[in-house]
Amino acid sequence: MRFKIACSVTLVATFVGWNVNAAPLYYDCVVHHSYDLAADGGLVSEENGNGFVGSAFHVNRVTGEISGTLVHTRGADSIRIVHRGNADTPFKAITEFNGDLQLLIVNEAAEGAEKAFVINTGGGTGIQSGVCE
Repeated sequence: MRFKIACSVTLVATFVGWNVNAAPLYYDCVVHHSYDLAADGGLVSEENGNGFVGSAFHVNRVTGEISGTLVHTRGADSIRIVHRGNADTPFKAITEFNGDLQLLIVNEAAEGAEKAFVINTGGGTGIQSGVCE
């Protein structure tokens, strides 16, 4: 009987420990910078950021869906999470829109609550970066 109780307590403690240390199921992100590709292959900062700077979006880390006014996955043909992110590897998701690709990378390995991100929103809208929490 004591063995059964000890096993039960260990099992519950293990699951509780996993839930406490589990990564959040979503990110809330804000765009701080917007870039365009220059003719020489470099990145050029866009002054007004094509309207992206200051915009916010929400990322579901389970499905890869993104909701926001300018950054989103509405109407996507497919959403694929390449990696869910951990202490060693960034969160990575690819979305396809009628032949255009959107790539999101969030630096999950960064210490603290803020995680830097970069996203190429496809369709000629450039590259945006900022911070997720």
